[in-house]
Amino acid sequence: MSKSPHPIDIEVIGGGKRGTLSTINLEDSKSQNSNLKSEIESVNDSSSKVKGYASLHSLISAVILGYFLGIGNFWLYRKFKKSAREKRSIPIIKEIKRAKSDRELFNILLPYSNSKEISNILDKLEENLYNNGNNKIDKDEIIDILYELEDIK
Repeated sequence: MSKSPHPIDIEVIGGGKRGTLSTINLEDSKSQNSNLKSEIESVNDSSSKVKGYASLHSLISAVILGYFLGIGNFWLYRKFKKSAREKRSIPIIKEIKRAKSDRELFNILLPYSNSKEISNILDKLEENLYNNGNNKIDKDEIIDILYELEDIK
């Protein structure tokens, strides 16, 4: 097959008039462009109103969500702080039960010296350690005192 340099005239049945580039009206295209521009501007104006409403809505939602998240965090903090205190008291009781000497018991109870009852026990232990005293120390009594101190705090 060879290509011919001449165009072939084809007639389409039911087709409209054939136009050429020179018959396109430039005025019509300018008016169409201005119509499109005005439609785009109207869409932009209406979408900016929607964006303003949406941003106010999202701001209010964010504030409400932040409020409830803050309350939830505070509740969780208090819950875990309380459980941490309970867990902390258990090893102290185990240490008191494991203490073999008065010196070990004295060192374990020293952080609780601000309590009147513990201070009396520490005085007895100090007398046993440094003055060769022979005071009996009841570990169960100490544990009961520590449980009372934890309930007060």
